[in-house]
Amino acid sequence: MSTVPRRSLVEVSLEGARILVAEDSRVQATLTCGALRDAGCVVRLEADGRAALAALDEEQFDLLVTDWMMPGVDGIELCRTVRAREEQAGRLYILFLTSLDGKEQIVEALSAGADDYLAKPFDPGELIARVRAGLRLAQLQSRLRAANDVLSRLAMTDSLTELANRRAFDDLLAMEAAAFDRHGVPFCIARIDVDRFKSVNDTHGHDAGDELLSGFARAMRDGIRDGDLAARMGGDEFALLLRACELDDAVPICERVREQLAGVRVRHANGHVSATASIGIAQSQNGAPVEETLARADEALYTAKRQGRNSIVAAGAAPDARADYARGTTSPVS
Repeated sequence: MSTVPRRSLVEVSLEGARILVAEDSRVQATLTCGALRDAGCVVRLEADGRAALAALDEEQFDLLVTDWMMPGVDGIELCRTVRAREEQAGRLYILFLTSLDGKEQIVEALSAGADDYLAKPFDPGELIARVRAGLRLAQLQSRLRAANDVLSRLAMTDSLTELANRRAFDDLLAMEAAAFDRHGVPFCIARIDVDRFKSVNDTHGHDAGDELLSGFARAMRDGIRDGDLAARMGGDEFALLLRACELDDAVPICERVREQLAGVRVRHANGHVSATASIGIAQSQNGAPVEETLARADEALYTAKRQGRNSIVAAGAAPDARADYARGTTSPVS
């Protein structure tokens, strides 16, 4: 009866691994660095914790091997400082090498943020095994963080258009509204609807409709400012969050977007597909909840569609506080 060999854990090569060693003993440094270099590691040696911290500012390392007892900044303080640094927290694997091997010392080292502990004198083979295990764990953690980043991005991104989705828009809008309440910096919301989009799908098919929506998304990204947000809210509905923006500034931005959307052409089997868009804009108002701003932007959008589509309607705060939007395709509503 044949058996399938059990697959071993992924072997981690030490060739080229960048290791920072903090060790003030010349004899011990020679032993430690020699074993690591023989295994193929690229090693940088520093004689105390302060110099090791400076090295971390200059280079990126895969693993830190540190002695405990060092002049100035010792291993415990070095470890705590590394863990306190946001850019290195949870990334740099830390291995303690020390002659202090009591239970209390081990607990203190691990509590300071060390990942592993090896007592002196040590066997070079055990050192390499611990380093290999540390690098393996660091690689797995790096892959997990990368996978989580992808999942987070997917959760906040519309898969078709690669714009922000409704969840991302709502989250950023809530933060913008909170900042407006604290600091009084206004923002504007623009609601955008593709005109007669159903006829595009019915006449040319859903593939053509999807291509048109993707083209609209690219045009929106090109038309807004850096720091603004374009989102697909669902179907053929989009929204813009124009940050640090008053209505007078929002109108020309949205007019530029409207013109660019009207210029989108998608090649299809039966020719080219295009459409226009209607836009409603509302500005944040003191003391008004963000839901009210959204509702006014929606009302302005419906007005734009009723007035013939391919137009912009800006919701003013009150009839006597309206700006003059009579020019072009833009009109105000209260």
